[in-house]
Amino acid sequence: MPAVHCNVCKKFISVTKAVKCASFACNAYAHPSCLTGGSKSAPQFLCLRCKPCYSPLPSSEGTDHSADKITTHTRLSAQTNMDKSTASSSTSTSAQLTSLTALVKDVMDELKSQRTDLRELPIIKGIVSELTVTTQDMATSVQQLALDISAMSTRCSSLEAANLSLVARCQTLEEHNTALVQRVDSLEERLSRDPELSSDDGTALKAQVEHLMQRNLDTQIVVTGLLSAPDVTVERTIELLARSLGIVTKSGDVVDAFRLPPKAGGAPPLIIRFATIFIRDSWIAQKKKKPVLLASDIDASLPGSRVYLNERLSSVKHKLLVDTRAYVKPHRHLRVWTRHGSIYVRKDGATTSLKIEHRDDFAKIPI
Repeated sequence: MPAVHCNVCKKFISVTKAVKCASFACNAYAHPSCLTGGSKSAPQFLCLRCKPCYSPLPSSEGTDHSADKITTHTRLSAQTNMDKSTASSSTSTSAQLTSLTALVKDVMDELKSQRTDLRELPIIKGIVSELTVTTQDMATSVQQLALDISAMSTRCSSLEAANLSLVARCQTLEEHNTALVQRVDSLEERLSRDPELSSDDGTALKAQVEHLMQRNLDTQIVVTGLLSAPDVTVERTIELLARSLGIVTKSGDVVDAFRLPPKAGGAPPLIIRFATIFIRDSWIAQKKKKPVLLASDIDASLPGSRVYLNERLSSVKHKLLVDTRAYVKPHRHLRVWTRHGSIYVRKDGATTSLKIEHRDDFAKIPI
């Protein structure tokens, strides 16, 4: 244990064996023997530094350590001051305990509130997480929409340019078609006005007229086997036909449509003229994907007769096609078809196609 100085004799003494000054604010110590004159009792004392009215404690040097030096007044005053100090300390401690209890209560209430908030923290975290994911999804969707809008804008610009190009091309074709019609009319008038043309010149002129007439028909198709349903217009019939073939028509694709006089007991042929030969070819290509097409597939109110869709040929070309089919009919391995106003015959996939321009070409058909 640490040693301290005796306030009387100024010698070292163990703390456990020393008597401390009764004042709480003083750290003075003394031997019990220095205070009682050798008695073993350990009285309480107040040193001179704590209260000026006390007599100075006797010095250990050259002085007899007698109990008479500490008067009864000194002991009573020390005891009284000690009791007052103890009472004051108890009152102060009680007030501090009350304040501390209130503070602890406030802290506990706050901790309970914080505990309730902490219980709700996982729920709040879940909501925040969902909001974060939702916000990220919305941001991704907005970015994708922006990209889609940009792509659509680019595509619309491209389609607009293509549309302008097609319009210009259609105008050019219309002008060219008008010029062809005028030229055909002029050539027919020339033939009728000058019958004395030489046979060679007449044949060449007729061939030229035939070629021009066929060019005028290159944007048309003829639909056979399709009856006219009651109260159904030609335009509606074309829409139903396009739908059955899986074709999406746009405004301006079909320039004109009409029916020819019917043959005996047959459906009147339907003529459809398109804006371009490319549109006409797309219809024919779609029909080839569906070899068997019934009228009932187009309109449920119609009978189940087969519908055919072919290029429209001039009268001369059509007669040549009929003669060609009649010629190869006994030979079922031969195939006859038309493309862009010309007639072709082929034996099989390994042979070269033969173009039929005149009846004289029948002799060239590989039978």
